Amino acid sequence: MLWCMTKKGKLQNQPSMPEQFQPYIVDVKNVKGGGHCGFHAVAALMGFGEDGCSRVQQDLMNELVHNIHLYELVFKENDRVKEVLGALYCFTESARFKNWFLLPYMGYLVASAYNVAFITLESRLSLTFLPF
Repeated sequence: MLWCMTKKGKLQNQPSMPEQFQPYIVDVKNVKGGGHCGFHAVAALMGFGEDGCSRVQQDLMNELVHNIHLYELVFKENDRVKEVLGALYCFTESARFKNWFLLPYMGYLVASAYNVAFITLESRLSLTFLPF
């Protein structure tokens, strides 16, 4: 398991991950913030380097466009596919809120685009996404 967090996290001063997960962590990636941290995290974990953010955005955009009818069924809400596409189409240095890595929507795209199990571990809600 790899653990990713933004540079604003508490990695240097105290453990930032729950103690029960620590024995399973094989590497820690501390990624840039700026609104693209989710994309930077996926890029780092997929081995593209942290600056592979735009590659991740393009891969997720391709996944969404090529399987748009499936994602319209999964996302269900009106205009959600259009909103996710808009979030992916932001290649500036920093991103506004509307261009952030939107969970759960991006989780489905990451799992299917890269054929991986994508797991988020958070204190409020943890999610697991499997490829379609």
